[in-house]
Amino acid sequence: MLKSINKIALLGLIGLLMVGSAAIAQDAQNAIRGNARALDSVTIVLGQQSLMLWGLQPVTGAGAVFDLRARTALDNAMGKAPVECTLRAGAPPRLQAQCTNANGMDLALYMLQHGYATTNRGQIFNTVFEDPYVKAEIQAQDQSEGIWAKADAPQKTESSDGKFFFVLAFILLAGMVGAFIVLSLMIMRGFQRVIDAQRDTLDMMVRERKLRDKERAIIASLLDAELRTNKSKIEAYLVVYEETLKALKDEDRIPKYKKSGDIVQSEPVLDRAVFDRNTDRLDILGARLGAQIIAFYADVKASPDYITIEPEMDRKEVVQIVDKAVQRARMLSQSAAALIEAFAKNSPQRGEER
Repeated sequence: MLKSINKIALLGLIGLLMVGSAAIAQDAQNAIRGNARALDSVTIVLGQQSLMLWGLQPVTGAGAVFDLRARTALDNAMGKAPVECTLRAGAPPRLQAQCTNANGMDLALYMLQHGYATTNRGQIFNTVFEDPYVKAEIQAQDQSEGIWAKADAPQKTESSDGKFFFVLAFILLAGMVGAFIVLSLMIMRGFQRVIDAQRDTLDMMVRERKLRDKERAIIASLLDAELRTNKSKIEAYLVVYEETLKALKDEDRIPKYKKSGDIVQSEPVLDRAVFDRNTDRLDILGARLGAQIIAFYADVKASPDYITIEPEMDRKEVVQIVDKAVQRARMLSQSAAALIEAFAKNSPQRGEER
């Protein structure tokens, strides 16, 4: 009877805490949102994607009845409202994600607190979630929840109804006053553990989000500055070579290269140091903007070619060479301008690519 009442009270508190959890938002580019259903105690199906809850491993050898109870518990925790998942590891079709229900409750933490799964110690080791997940597993053991209830009492074979009436008779014999005192102490202890675990999880998620936002802002600022510098270099290049092209096309003027030859720089010399240092972190800017940046720098050579113009070369041939260089620079200028505009519209401070 004590354990049954304790569970009811504990679930009531968890329901209140789940409302508070709704204030935490997930990183957009790694988030999947929608209605989901449970496949087993540690796996859900969201849309067409199968996701394993990060940091968990299933209980094995507990029997079909326990597996069904665990799956039902996960379904009930999600409810009919959409869940939100942040991808953390793996690749299709074995993606692993950290998921919260519509009330912001961490589904992995819930399954650990009720003894329906165990922690994947190797996966959570040395992360901000190691301490709350391990505490939740220990809490389930202390309160004989889920699989731990079966391990703590293998010798009991009575039916649920028989256990209930036995505990009820014991409480009546012990006296109502003593029963309420003991029950109050147990509930207060369980409530405090749940509150501490949820508070720790929320604080760590907020800190992780702030660190990621700060890193995104720094990378975006550096790349934006490098792009603006490159745009200025491209414009300066165009001023020189557009004037050269205009002079070459003037049939009334003798080209300068006819006197002593000339050298044509095939394209502007652009900076790419910031891009090269951050190629492995461009995903933090979002899939679309990251792809645009990669496409731009794929056309930027570290060392542009130089074409020697001999005095005996035909004017039309030289015009084609210079015209090609100008067209190339104009294309780079348009790409740089589009990227600069994308940074302005989709900066991290404005919720880029949500």
